[in-house]
Amino acid sequence: MLVSGLVLALYFWVFFAGIESVTTGLLVSDMTAVLAGTAFVFGFITYLWVPKNRIEIFACINYLILIGVIASLIANTGYLASPFIALWIIVSVFAPLFRWVGVSAILSMVLLYIVQSLVTEMLATSEIITLILVAILPVAIGLIMQAQLSKAAERRGESAYSRLASELSSVEGMSEVVIAAIADGVIALDGNGIIELINPAAERILGWGKSDALKLDYKSVLKLYDNRDKEPDATNDPIYQSLSTNQQTHSESM
Repeated sequence: MLVSGLVLALYFWVFFAGIESVTTGLLVSDMTAVLAGTAFVFGFITYLWVPKNRIEIFACINYLILIGVIASLIANTGYLASPFIALWIIVSVFAPLFRWVGVSAILSMVLLYIVQSLVTEMLATSEIITLILVAILPVAIGLIMQAQLSKAAERRGESAYSRLASELSSVEGMSEVVIAAIADGVIALDGNGIIELINPAAERILGWGKSDALKLDYKSVLKLYDNRDKEPDATNDPIYQSLSTNQQTHSESM
């Protein structure tokens, strides 16, 4: 919006200052003004309203329109000799942010200029060097910057993961201290009935050490019998039913 607004301001300034008092290299064509107006309106609308799941698409469209505005501006003010060439350099640096869409758009414009120059007249060596510095080098710089930003983001993610793991480990340690202090026997099972935690009180009651009981099926450590002195099956085992239904289960027959 800022770039488009400046182009429109320069276009309308001619009407107040007069063509005679304006440097030819600063004249903005009608086509460029139309593109700038389109970019400004579209950018204003998307700034006020854009669906969250369409932000990337609208950003790419805005970027492509901006490329069109600057390309038209440069084409009408001297190409490589244009005073607006700095705008193209700045825009090219940000092309990798839009992945292949942005890079392809920049390279397509450069290729179009090369073809046009070869048709009309051969490019001079100095112009080829200038073209590389103006059009290719900024994209390469943008790619390097994008790679560095990606690596920095990965490092931040790894750092955040390490902090979270440390916090979880700390919480787990405190939980074990609290559970170990409970006078009643406590056994924690996973969804498959495998013992994940056993506190000292449960060790004394069952006669199993922690190192021996962990990772075993609860049936190997905790022997249950019903009121007929028989081991329960799946229909009357309260632990099995609790694991199956994920609900609290109570039995008077154990």
